[in-house]
Amino acid sequence: MEQPANHASAEFAERMRAFYDELKAAVSPESVSATAADRLVYSFDGSKQQGQAEVVVTPVSQDEAISTVGLAGKHRIPLYPRGAGSGLTGGAVPTERGIVLNLTRLNRIVEIDTGNLTATVEPGVICGDLDRKAAKHGLFYPPSPGSADYSTLGGNIMENAGGMRAYKYGVTRDYVLAQKCVLPTGEVFTTGSHAVKNVTGYDIARLLVGSEGTLAVMLEATLRLIPQPPAIGTVLALFGADEDALAAAQDIVSQPLMPRAMEFMNDAALACVRNYRDLPQLKPEANAALLVEADGPSLDDVREQLAKMMDVCRAHSPLSVETAFDEAERAALWDVRDSVSPAAYQLGDYKISEDISVPRSKCLEFVRGLKEIVKGYPDPPVVYGHNGDGTLHVTFMFDGQDDPRIPAVEKLVEEMFRLAVSLKGSLSAEHGIGLTKRKYLGIELSPVEIRLMKALKRAFDPDGVLNPGKIFPA
Repeated sequence: MEQPANHASAEFAERMRAFYDELKAAVSPESVSATAADRLVYSFDGSKQQGQAEVVVTPVSQDEAISTVGLAGKHRIPLYPRGAGSGLTGGAVPTERGIVLNLTRLNRIVEIDTGNLTATVEPGVICGDLDRKAAKHGLFYPPSPGSADYSTLGGNIMENAGGMRAYKYGVTRDYVLAQKCVLPTGEVFTTGSHAVKNVTGYDIARLLVGSEGTLAVMLEATLRLIPQPPAIGTVLALFGADEDALAAAQDIVSQPLMPRAMEFMNDAALACVRNYRDLPQLKPEANAALLVEADGPSLDDVREQLAKMMDVCRAHSPLSVETAFDEAERAALWDVRDSVSPAAYQLGDYKISEDISVPRSKCLEFVRGLKEIVKGYPDPPVVYGHNGDGTLHVTFMFDGQDDPRIPAVEKLVEEMFRLAVSLKGSLSAEHGIGLTKRKYLGIELSPVEIRLMKALKRAFDPDGVLNPGKIFPA
């Protein structure tokens, strides 16, 4: 094991040496790295915020993870749990010298219980891998963030990931039945139940969902599965203006219709996609798009659902409405939506991407307000998202982290958050607060709520070892 670099105070260095000496006896040598390359790689996440990892521990077993967390607590060394590092708010970034706990090797799907419709998994399991494994049993894990093919379930749970199918099926917290976790004391506990119903005491299992690794480190989770829907259909409706698309979406929401997914893309988003890929289904005159998907027990049922949704779309003067039921044809329609995020990088290599949410019926009002906020800013944001559940991603692109436009956009972002909250929404739907949004926390939460949350943090982690510097303002 290479020794960690000594860049901190003498007192911290002594605690770090004591931690390291005990760690060598508790974990295998290949589980620990203090090389400059690994310390750099694990110092940032998808937000491109960067910290300074002192040591990277990648446990090969739950026992190694338990030992690492317990020793970090014993010696009061900051510990930063992480999965794939795909988060967009700096949630996995080490804000102080300390230990990055990389949980990607804890990647077993422990059990698919077809009798009880559950899956028990370790935190390093890739979200999409669970969905594919469940499908072999005729089952379905509905939470589907855009990062499902590479993000880990531990990260999804700690951020309460949402995604494309949340409108009909809910978000990650709706599928977490039980968790096995470790505290900085080294104590391991299981919370929740494998049963569908459980009202014994406080619901700690759900409290931990969305806690961003600040309360405990997850070792295992039991998740609810549902039967795989037999039939799926997709509609891509293109419009001349985003207000027409959003009005159509609002009308769909206000009727007794239940899409599996409903995705919106504005003119800036579609312009990026056109420059990024040649997609014949994306007409050049389209300035907004609505992608709607339905599932059900039979193809006839799905056709009937989509016919009603298409009728709603046609009442708002679409340029075209295209339907697909074949898997390959559906994938071609989804190509428009799936291309938005990578296509945006044509505008710059650094982004500020926010994930506000508002009540479903307020998406149109929010977008109108956003246009007023950014009026005069020369580069309109790329706006897209899961407007079926009121989630919109507002993305500004820049030429690096030193782009002189960033301070002006940060002021616009604060106004945007205030707008979302004034509409009874939230400044984060699914990305979490992490590092990048902590200074805005008071826009949404009252002093009483923040005080209670800090008290919970102290109860779980009295020395502030777990993921310090996240959620709460500095």
